Amino acid sequence: MRNTFSCPSNSCAIPIAPDDCPALTKSRQAGASASDARSLATALVKVSLFGGSWNSVMSANTDKLAEGQMYSNLATVYASLCSHQQENLDWSEMRKSLGETTQPHPVDTHPPLSVRLQSLKLSLDDIQPPEIAVPEHAACELVSNPNALEEELTLEDRYLAAIGAVVLPDTSKQDGQDTPASN
Repeated sequence: MRNTFSCPSNSCAIPIAPDDCPALTKSRQAGASASDARSLATALVKVSLFGGSWNSVMSANTDKLAEGQMYSNLATVYASLCSHQQENLDWSEMRKSLGETTQPHPVDTHPPLSVRLQSLKLSLDDIQPPEIAVPEHAACELVSNPNALEEELTLEDRYLAAIGAVVLPDTSKQDGQDTPASN
């Protein structure tokens, strides 16, 4: 049985399968035409490979907050973790299981990665390790003063404090360590 959802464009009167929704079909086509197939495939592989790492960063962040410390920039922590994982990755072994991964989505369903890549006329065998490496220069470098913006947007700490899960430390006592591996 396929999952159903309410069409985001409200053009469908009843809950339908996401693949039958004209708004999502149009959205997927627009996404696929925004770049070349290889770039889109590489992005899909990176999301499948590194997407779950965000949960590790959130867990490490919560632990650090419980100790009265905090990361100043969760984006750099995440990039560091992904880079470390990529450096220690056995790509030929990972390809075997990665093709079956699916991406969770609140209003849509996605087929396994291998099927998504096939629709782009590519496979995991076509993607090479340098293509999934964390880039030396992040896109955020196009923004003026990105570190200050990322630090301002690191809201997880404030959310956890607001719900009483942690007590935020005095930021003047931060240890400056910004990698989960440094704990």
